[in-house]
Amino acid sequence: MKITYRPEIDGLRAIAVIAVIIYHAQINFLEDIFFSGGYIGVDIFFVISGYLITSVIIKELFQTGKFSFLYFYERRFRRLIPVLFFVMLVSIPFGWFLLLPTSFVEFAKSIISSIAFGSNFFFYLSEIQYAAEDSFLKPFLHTWSLSVEEQFYIIFPLFFLISYKFFKKKILYVIVILILISLFFANTLSSSNQPLSFYILPTRGWELLFGSLLAYLEYTKGKYPVGPMLKEFFNILGLTLIFFSFIYFDDNTFHPSHLTILPVIGVCFLIWFADKSTLVGKILSLKVFVGLGLISYSLYLWHYPAFAFARIGENFETISSKILIIFLTILLSVLSFFLIEKPCRNKNFNFKKIFIFFVTGMILIAVYCNWTINKDGFVEREKFVKSFNIKFDKYILDPRYYLKNHHFHFETNYVPSNFGKSKENLKSKVLIVGNSFGVDFFKILHLNKELYKNYDFDLMSPKARSLKMIKHNPYQIRCLEDLIEKNNFNCEGEDFTNNILDQFNKADLILLSSYWEDQDLNSLKKIISLIQQKNKKVIVINQGILLETKTKYNFNPLDYFVYLNNRLPNKKDLLELEKEVYRKLSLDNIRLNKNKELKRISKEANINLLDLEELQCDRTNISCNLMTPDGYKIYWDQGHNTYEGADFLGKKMKETNWLKIN
Repeated sequence: MKITYRPEIDGLRAIAVIAVIIYHAQINFLEDIFFSGGYIGVDIFFVISGYLITSVIIKELFQTGKFSFLYFYERRFRRLIPVLFFVMLVSIPFGWFLLLPTSFVEFAKSIISSIAFGSNFFFYLSEIQYAAEDSFLKPFLHTWSLSVEEQFYIIFPLFFLISYKFFKKKILYVIVILILISLFFANTLSSSNQPLSFYILPTRGWELLFGSLLAYLEYTKGKYPVGPMLKEFFNILGLTLIFFSFIYFDDNTFHPSHLTILPVIGVCFLIWFADKSTLVGKILSLKVFVGLGLISYSLYLWHYPAFAFARIGENFETISSKILIIFLTILLSVLSFFLIEKPCRNKNFNFKKIFIFFVTGMILIAVYCNWTINKDGFVEREKFVKSFNIKFDKYILDPRYYLKNHHFHFETNYVPSNFGKSKENLKSKVLIVGNSFGVDFFKILHLNKELYKNYDFDLMSPKARSLKMIKHNPYQIRCLEDLIEKNNFNCEGEDFTNNILDQFNKADLILLSSYWEDQDLNSLKKIISLIQQKNKKVIVINQGILLETKTKYNFNPLDYFVYLNNRLPNKKDLLELEKEVYRKLSLDNIRLNKNKELKRISKEANINLLDLEELQCDRTNISCNLMTPDGYKIYWDQGHNTYEGADFLGKKMKETNWLKIN
C-alpha cells in the first residue's frame, strides 16, 4: 500500500539528525555546549517513526481488512539491517586497533546486544556500573534507540490488530490511554531511576504513540481545516518548540518526562500542519534538507562510531578535526545509502537473497564477538594497542583516562578479608559499607594500612574474593536493614546472605561511607540504631564533595580547565580553581542541608562523624584541595579519588585521630 511521499518529513528528519550529530560532537559555543539538548533529535525520530509505521498499518488494515506481518517485517528488515551490518563490519577492525582488551569485550557485547534488538537494556546495565566507560567512547551506544524502535515494531502491529478486531470504534481512546500510562511511567521512573527511564520502551512508547495518534486521526477524521495564517502559526510554533529544546535542554534536564512533551508537540504540529503551502514546509522541502533526511538513517548509524573512534585515537579535540570527521561521516552515509540502503529497499531486489546474505553475516559477526568475549578481548593486543596512535602517557582530557598509573586499579590492590583468621583475632575488625564512595574509603584505608596496625579492614561485598563483584556492586547503606532485622541480604535481586552475614557478625566497627542521597539519609537513623543494638560501634563518613561542571563529559574543574586551555594549570590557576570550588560548595544549599542533617543524626546517636570535606577544604584560605602537594590530581572524575588522592586523604585523616588510633 503506497504512502503519499511528504518531503517535509524528510526535512524534519534532517533537522533531527543534524541536532543529534552536533550534540554528540560536543561543540563549544560561548563557553557552553552548542545544542546541549540535541539528543532530542532521537525523540523526533520516535514521533516520525510512530506516524509512518501506523500510517502503513492503518491504510492496509482499513482498506483490505487484512494485515500482512510478513510484508511489514520484510520492509523493516530491508530498511534497518543491511546498513547496520556494514557499519558493524567496518567498525570491528577499528575496535581491534584502538580498543584495549576490556573495552574490546564491552564493544563485542554491545554489537551482540544490537543484533538481538536489546542494546537499550545492555547499555542501561553497563551505564549504572561504578566507573563505567564514558558514554562518548562506546561506539554502538546510539543503537539503544534502534532497539527501542525495533521492539515497538514487534509489539505495536500485533497490538493494533487486536485493537482493530475487538475495539475498532475505540482505537483512538486505547492509544490515548496508552500515551497517558507511558508518560506517567516515564515521569515517575525518571525521578527514581533516570537511566532506566531513558533507555526502555515503556517510558519512550508515548512518543512513538503520539505519531500513531496523528496517523489514526489523519486517516479516520481527516485534518481539521485551518486558515493559512493559523497554519503558519502552528508551523512556526512547532519549529520554535523543537529548537527551544535543542538550546535550553541539557544533560541535567528531567528527561524523558512532561518536559519532553514540548519537542514532541512541536514535531506533531509540523507533521500535521507543514506542507508545500507553508513557509516552514517549503524550507523543510529544500533539496539540502530532503537529501540529508534521505540519508538520515545512515548518518545516524555512522556518526557515533566515527566520533567514538576519533575520540579514542585523540583525533577529535579541535573544531577542524570535528568538522573533518563529520564530513567523512556524511561521505560514508551517502555511499552506504546509494550502494546498500537504496538497492536493498528496492522491491525488485530479491528479498530471499537479501535475507540469507545479511542474516548469515550477522550470525558470523555474533560468533566473532562471542569469540572476542571468550578470549577476554585478545589480551595479547594490549601492548600493540598502546603503541598504535594512542598517547597513553599524555594528560588526556577525557576523565575516563588519567595521568599514567594515577588511577587506583582496584582489581590489583584489593586484599581479601582477614576476618576470622586466628592470627588476626587481636585486631579490631572494621567493615566498610556504602556506595562507590564506600569503595573509595576502603582505598584510602588500604593505602594507609601501616597507620592502622591495630585494625583489620574489609569492604562489604557479596563475594569477598570476587573482584568483579566488588568493583561493580558496592552496596548501598539501606541494604543493611534486612540483613540486621531478618538475617537476609537480598540486595539488588541476588541473595548473598551467608557471606555478607558472616562479614557483619565478625565486625566490631561498621563504617558507613557514602555520598549521601536522600533515600540513604531517610534510612540512616534506623540503621545506626539497629547496628548499635548488635553491640557494634558505628562511624559515619561523609564524602561531602561532588565536583560537577555540567559540561561535555561532566568534567571536574581541573579537567575542565585543561579542556578549555589545552594546558595544565599553574600555581595561580590552581589557587583560583580551588577558591572557586570552595565558593560553589558554600552556596550549595542542598549539600549544606544534607551535611547539617548528617551531623544531627550522628550527634543524636552519639557516634563519630568524619567529614572528608573538612579535610579537603580550608576555611581560612577559602579553598578546597584539587591537587596533592606534589602535583597529582586528587579526583579522577567528579568525586572519586585517584591513587595519589586516596593516599593524600589517608594521611590527612591521621591528623584528626578520627579512629582513635592506639
